[in-house]
Amino acid sequence: MSDQLQSATFDLEAADDLAQSVTIAISEKRTEDKWREIRNEAETLCVNAGIAPQTQRERRRAQTSRHLEGFVVEAPLERARLDTDDLRTHSFYPVIDRLLMEMKRRFSTETNEVLRGVSALSPKHTSFLDKKMILPMARHYRISEENLSAELYQVRRLLQRKEEQGHTITSTKEFLSLMRPYRDAFIDLYKLMHISDTSRDLSEL
Repeated sequence: MSDQLQSATFDLEAADDLAQSVTIAISEKRTEDKWREIRNEAETLCVNAGIAPQTQRERRRAQTSRHLEGFVVEAPLERARLDTDDLRTHSFYPVIDRLLMEMKRRFSTETNEVLRGVSALSPKHTSFLDKKMILPMARHYRISEENLSAELYQVRRLLQRKEEQGHTITSTKEFLSLMRPYRDAFIDLYKLMHISDTSRDLSEL
């Protein structure tokens, strides 16, 4: 997934579908059967490597500290040993849950909508200059729908004139370069385009 998200040609809108697929795959591993499968695989690896597959290590009996001698100690002096069920409950499940929480945080509904807006500012994308796709991103950066609508209308006319003159835009960088002389007339749209271009540059690092 990491390689896909960092690909220079990766469709940012597809990040939503990819993230959802990964989240579902992780969720499906949070079962007792999957834990048993992993446990069995680990035991097999141990046997093949000549290692005794022990859940617990032999530990010497804990001794009371000299500072506590003469006192009645009610708290446990050592952690209780974990059996296989404890490892599943206190280790395996919490790791899965933490992964799911992180995926949901990084790919929230708001984040996915912003990603769609980034894609809609790319001339290569089928949703290029689609107001419905760009609007969530615009709202995220406090740009009004009225301003966005007006600028999208005018920029479409500008691009049409450029095409009639034989100038075809094929990339986000070309689009941004074309818009640079008109940035004062398209303040909000130019801001979103600059953010979009920066997002793509970071994904290539």
